[in-house]
This record gives sequence, C-alpha cells and structure tokens, in this order.
Amino acid sequence: MKKNAVIVVAVLIIVLAAAGFYFATRPTTHQITLQAFEYFFTEPGVSGNNPTITVNSGDTVVLTIQNLGTKDHEFFVLTQSDYNNYIKAIHNGQSAEEPAPAFKEASVEDVGAGESKTGTFVAGATGTYVYACLDKSGTEPLLHAHKGMFGTFQVQSGGIFSLARTFESIFSNTFSVVPSIVLWQAAIVLSLAAVIKRQ
Repeated sequence: MKKNAVIVVAVLIIVLAAAGFYFATRPTTHQITLQAFEYFFTEPGVSGNNPTITVNSGDTVVLTIQNLGTKDHEFFVLTQSDYNNYIKAIHNGQSAEEPAPAFKEASVEDVGAGESKTGTFVAGATGTYVYACLDKSGTEPLLHAHKGMFGTFQVQSGGIFSLARTFESIFSNTFSVVPSIVLWQAAIVLSLAAVIKRQ
C-alpha cells in the first residue's frame, strides 16, 4: 500500500507539472497588420521596411494586409528553399509553378490597390521562413519580391507541448471540447491504474 501511495503521489506531481507547462506554453493568437507599398511591407509602429515577424510554433496568426500602393499585392509564407528556387527560376526566365505556402493557408492573395484582406493560419514547425509578395503587376516578368518585397518569418519553439497544441489547432473540430492536455493526463492516470492493479 505504501508503494502504491508513492506511485500515486508521483503521478499526481507529473500531472500537475504537465498542466503547468501546458498553460505556460499554450499558443496564442497574433493579430498582425502589414501595409503594402511599392515594393515593400511596413508594420504600423515598427520602424523600417519588411520587418521580421516572430511567432511560436502552434500560434494562430491573424494577418491583415492593407494595400496602400497602386499595384496588386499578395503575401506568402514560404520555406527558404521554395522561395529561392522560385525566385531563381523566374529571374532566369524559366517556367515555374508558384510554390505552396509553408503552412496551410499561410497566404493572403489578390489584395487590390486600396483594399484590405485578412487571412488566418497556424504556424507550424520551428525555423526561419520567408514572407514575400509573388505578384508580377508592374514588374512582369519579374516578381515584386525581386524589387525587395520580402522579409523574414521566424517560428520559435512553442514549448514542450507545442506539437500537441499545433495538432490541436489544426484539428480544432476534434479537440475543441477536449483539449490535448486532458487526453495526456487521462493517459497518465490510466497507466497509473494499470501499474497499481499489477501490484
């Protein structure tokens, strides 16, 4: 019985610690607004052009593009390799298919002059990505990115539960009622019950 009590206390400590880590690193929603000009982006309140955007893995990004220029613009988050390959192909006059965003729905497309559009996506794996305007209006056959309309999109670690929370965000319909931390804790408790039963 004493051994069982020690096991119970140890598991309870693990469960509480897991809950603490979970809520401390729980992804948040970032409301980001970028203003598009010819041929650069700015962020209100941030100095310089094409500011670095930094979020955590698993965060939800609500991105608004305000087109204050006179040309159509768009915004894509791309892996560095996809961006480099596409830019190089277009620059060399080669036929190339526009790359898919690095994360599902990580783009805001066809923002006309004077318009504003918003897109929402979940930041995925940690790493350094590129955001860019892949539009050609006024610069064809080259892209607006060739004119300097690109910047850095940095995804940092979201903590010990970032992967689980990323899946939770992606499959929100499945986990909207039962968050992943509850499932993790249930698994620990069931494991504890199995251990005690064996004693």
